[in-house]
Amino acid sequence: MSLKCELTPMELFFCAKVMQGKYLDYDYFRRTPDIQINYVRHEQETLESLDEEGIVELDFDGNAEMDSDYESLLKPVFFGEKESRLDVEGKPSRRFHIYEGRIVMSLIGEEKIEFCEVTEKEMETFLNEEKVEIYLADVTSGSKNGVFTAEDLKSGIYKEMAMSLLKGEL
Repeated sequence: MSLKCELTPMELFFCAKVMQGKYLDYDYFRRTPDIQINYVRHEQETLESLDEEGIVELDFDGNAEMDSDYESLLKPVFFGEKESRLDVEGKPSRRFHIYEGRIVMSLIGEEKIEFCEVTEKEMETFLNEEKVEIYLADVTSGSKNGVFTAEDLKSGIYKEMAMSLLKGEL
């Protein structure tokens, strides 16, 4: 895996603002306090924190610009028109944002959300479970889903179908 970052929902929100993100997954933000209350303070504190972490760079006037590596990492999250989710009972959901041939996975933790780019080979390892549920949302064609057991995934056809769902190809 390549570059990783962990962001609070508030940090993710302001990264989206700096990047002028097109899509925002509500699940990332539902535990965020009401940003509109003390918005200016939230924005300033969050951007200063992101600046200290090297994710954004603030200039003398307080204008923010994303670090190019982090912008590249988060671009599928904010601009990808396809998102899949892999659910395994008893484990956190994995979300996959697909954009321009790249796939960025996210894991929502208690306090932060972890983002990292993954390969197809890495994605395939997440299918090694007793039962997986896969959901695909596509802004142009709607949603699809599938449930696969470990027995199903032994078959090449079902494994290929599960991977196609995860990669947003169905």
